[in-house]
Amino acid sequence: MEADLPGLETIFTRLAKIPNPAVDLAIASALPTADTPALDYLTQLALSRADSEALTALVEQFHRLPDDSAMKVVARAANLAGAMRRALDRASPRGPVNVVEIIRRARAAELAYLVADPMRIGPAELRRAAGRCLMELAQATLASEDHPPAFDARRARAVQQAVEEAVTRYRFHQSPTSLEALLILARRPWTIAGPHLDQPSSPGVSALRTMLTLVETPVVRRSLLAMLGRETLAASAIAGLRNVALTGRDEQTAEALTLCHLLRTGRFRARLKRATGMATVFGDRPKATDPGSRRRWVVWCAAVSRGEALVQRLEQAKADDDRTTRLMTLRRLIEACDSAGVSAPAIEAAIAAFCMDTEPAIARAAVRFLQLRRWRGLEKLLSGLVRSDDEALRTLAVRAIAEEGFRGLWRNWERLTVIARAAAGRAIAHLDEAFVIRLRSCLRKPERESQVRAIAMIRELDLAPRLTRELL
Repeated sequence: MEADLPGLETIFTRLAKIPNPAVDLAIASALPTADTPALDYLTQLALSRADSEALTALVEQFHRLPDDSAMKVVARAANLAGAMRRALDRASPRGPVNVVEIIRRARAAELAYLVADPMRIGPAELRRAAGRCLMELAQATLASEDHPPAFDARRARAVQQAVEEAVTRYRFHQSPTSLEALLILARRPWTIAGPHLDQPSSPGVSALRTMLTLVETPVVRRSLLAMLGRETLAASAIAGLRNVALTGRDEQTAEALTLCHLLRTGRFRARLKRATGMATVFGDRPKATDPGSRRRWVVWCAAVSRGEALVQRLEQAKADDDRTTRLMTLRRLIEACDSAGVSAPAIEAAIAAFCMDTEPAIARAAVRFLQLRRWRGLEKLLSGLVRSDDEALRTLAVRAIAEEGFRGLWRNWERLTVIARAAAGRAIAHLDEAFVIRLRSCLRKPERESQVRAIAMIRELDLAPRLTRELL
C-alpha cells in the first residue's frame, strides 16, 4: 500500500516540533522498514533533530536511503560525528560500513579519525573500504594543496594524522591502501609514521619496499623521489626509478619526476650519487607535449650528471620550444660551470649556444655570464651578435665589445705604434659611449703610472677638450 504523502507530511511536520526523545526512538524504529517516500520524510525529520538516536539510526540505515536523501546526509556529515561514533560502537553489521561511506562521499577530512577503528578491527571488506576512504581523502588533500585558495591546513592535518596512525597499525589490518594513502602525502613530513617506518623491522616497511620496487601505480611512482629521504626505503626507491626508466614511457617518467624539486636538497642528491649507474637513468629527454615533464627532466639531469656528461644530456633541451625549459637548462649549466671552477670549456661552449636563443632575455643572460667568465671565445661571439635582430642584445654586444676593447687598448697601449694607437682608439671610442668616462676614471686613480698613461691617451686621441677639468 502506497504511503499517503499529504498525511505523512502533516505527521512529520508536527513531529518535528516535539522535542521528546520518544519521537527520536519512533524515527529510529521506522527507518529500517520505511518505503522510499517515507524514507525521504524520515531523513529530513531526523536531520532536523539534535544529536540523537534518530541520527544514529539514519547512519545505520544510510545504505537504504534514496539518492536524494543520501546526498542530504552526506551534506550534513560534519554534524553527524556523535551519531557516527555510536554507529561504530554498536554491533550493527552495516553501521561501520555506512560511516566509512559517508565520510568518503563527503570528503569529511575532520572525521577521518573515525576510519581508524574500522580499518583495525573490521572484517576484510570493511578494511578495504576504510583504506579506499583514506586514499580518497589523501588525494583530496593533495589536490587542495595544489590550489591554495581551497587549502585548509586544519583539515589536511586531520587527514594526515588518520593516515599515519593507520600505517602504524599496519600489522593489524595489512591493508596496502593505507600505505598508498601515506605515499600520496609523501611531500609532507611524516611526524607519526616516520619514526615507525625508520625502523627496518617495523610492520609495513617490507610491504612499502615491495611497492616502491614494483612501481605499479601512479601514486607509487610519484612518491619515489621523496622516499630517497628515508634510510629504510631509499634503496627500494632507487630500484623503482630504474624500473620506471626501463619502461621508456614518458608518462611514467613524468610521474617519477613529479617531486624533482627535492633534488635541490643535498640529502636527496647525495643518495642518488651514492647509487651506481644513476647518471644513465632517464637519459633521453621526454617527448611529452606537457612542458612540465621536460622541465623536471632538466632538474633530474643536473642532479645526477656532471661536466661533459651533463652537457651531452642537456644538449637535447637547448632547442626546446618551451621558453622556461630552455631557461632552466641555461641556469643548470651556469650552476655547473660555477661549480667546475676556473676551467670548464665544454660547459662554457654549451652556454655560448644560448647566446643565439630566440628569446632575447635568455640570450642576454648567457652573454653576461660569459662576460663575467672572460670566456676565450667571447670576442668572436660578440662580433656575430652585433648583427642580431634584437636591439637590446645588439646593444649589449656593442657595449661588451667596447668594454673589452678599452681594456685591451689600456693594457697594450705601450706596445702599439702611434698609428695603431690612433686607429684603435678612435674605433673603440666610436663604439663605446662610456670611453671618456672610463678614461676619466683611470686619470683619477692614485697610481702615477695610470695617470701618465691616461694623459698620453688623451693627448694622442685628441680628447683634451672633453677632459679639460680633469687635466687642470
